[in-house]
Amino acid sequence: MEYLWKKYYFTIWTIYTVFSLSFIFAASFYKSISQDTLFILLVTTIFLGYLHLFFELRKFFFAPLAYMTNLWNSLDLCAYILTIQSSKLWLQSNVMPTELATFSTLLLEIKFLLFFRPIEFAGQYVSLIFGVAQRACSFFIILEFIIFVFAHSFHLLLRYSTNPNDQQNLATVYNTMDPKGTIEENSSLNESHTMTTNMFTMMSSSIMTVFNIMLTGDETPFSYWDLDDNLALLSLIIIFFWLVPIYLYNLSIGVLSDEISYFKTRALSLFLRAEILEEIELFYMLPHQRRKENWFPFAIFYEYHTIKLREHIIDIKNNKLSGYSNPYFSMSYSTS
Repeated sequence: MEYLWKKYYFTIWTIYTVFSLSFIFAASFYKSISQDTLFILLVTTIFLGYLHLFFELRKFFFAPLAYMTNLWNSLDLCAYILTIQSSKLWLQSNVMPTELATFSTLLLEIKFLLFFRPIEFAGQYVSLIFGVAQRACSFFIILEFIIFVFAHSFHLLLRYSTNPNDQQNLATVYNTMDPKGTIEENSSLNESHTMTTNMFTMMSSSIMTVFNIMLTGDETPFSYWDLDDNLALLSLIIIFFWLVPIYLYNLSIGVLSDEISYFKTRALSLFLRAEILEEIELFYMLPHQRRKENWFPFAIFYEYHTIKLREHIIDIKNNKLSGYSNPYFSMSYSTS
């Protein structure tokens, strides 16, 4: 079984490596290689991409609901479809679609990292990183929505000046200096006001500003306004700093700590290996290969510590089995 797992898995990994490197090399060095080489790389990418997509479709038709609810499958689909589409557009227009190529490369490289999940060398940590992110996904969605709410509020309040002098106050002031080095107080130059002066002018920059404040606690974006004359802004800042940087930021650290302590990384990597073996048997093997008894014996005997087995069954019944779907018990077992 170990030989079977390594043989097929590393073959799939090798094919994917050729697929991803063909596109990444083309996107990175397209100005330094000939058109013929670029054509070969893109055609190779499209061909191998459709090959991977074929197996993804087999997985989808086998269990559509389970496939669509799996985060890894969504990542695989996005990586394959974006890369194929980028390569086709590139061949048609002879111009690299920069945006598509950028995100395609990002997904391809993340997907390559995921191949380390069942490998004992680094699989436990890769599984931990992505597994915790998957479990805490709902919390971070709520957190992002709260950030959006405050960003929208600051945008509505600060996008236009409520004080005739605000536009001038937001700009940098430069004083002139005479030849003796004395600053002339009555003479000054104001830098012209731009969108980068007020980071809350645009909704997109407002979101990034609020997110940056949450991570760093930097109050500079609010320093241009006189809070003594702006009670609404002062109230909003107080609510924001108490709720987001102080409370939710520390809460997110606690949530991540709890999720990390919940995960059994060694067991998770073995479960992932079992899933991969299942996929190899179902989607990558021919029917006569699945019937080989030396590969898949009719009966398999295991040695297992009784206490560990009882603890494992209790975890399953209490829905505490991390990283894998709970097995179905056809009969009840006593765990007392």
